[in-house]
Amino acid sequence: MRLYRALLLLVAIAALATAMDTSAGARLAVRSAGAQASAARAGVPLAGTWDSGPFPIARVRAAALAAGYPAALITRFFREVGFGSAKTVEFNAHFYRQDGHALVRRTGWDPTKGSMPSDGDWGPYQLLPHGRMVITTSDPGNTIRDFYTYRVHGSTLVVHAIREENPSFTLTKLRLDSVHLFFFSASPLKKIS
Repeated sequence: MRLYRALLLLVAIAALATAMDTSAGARLAVRSAGAQASAARAGVPLAGTWDSGPFPIARVRAAALAAGYPAALITRFFREVGFGSAKTVEFNAHFYRQDGHALVRRTGWDPTKGSMPSDGDWGPYQLLPHGRMVITTSDPGNTIRDFYTYRVHGSTLVVHAIREENPSFTLTKLRLDSVHLFFFSASPLKKIS
């Protein structure tokens, strides 16, 4: 009789555990569906304009150095893009939708030389799992894919550079061009609209 009761108790515990797992799974599915609906209502999660405000260009250099880029390469890149003597930089990212596509325009400039230029690098972006995003910039005959991690804390966007992909570049040219990733990631951006 004791063995029978023990067996019934084990069966009851197993049934209860299965019911609890199913219930937890159902709660998780409901939460997940709610989160997806909320994200859908929000449209583009990063929608709007984010701006770093002026910050020392030394932060860009420090971020690239910390990622293993040689100082000479960073200096060369700064010279090639017109930041050779700059002390200050500002970065702006405008995320928007057009014709059903998620797009971003990124602009970096020296605010001591004037206001934000009207142009910038633009192209589609995609949010990936685990807080990552990829931004594709297409110039004639040249497709660049920039990978970042991102986090939004209220009205602050924090971005970290991962890598750049460009099959038309040599490894040397790719390493040089990848320095641009740190302009976007060297300082948090505040949502301004």
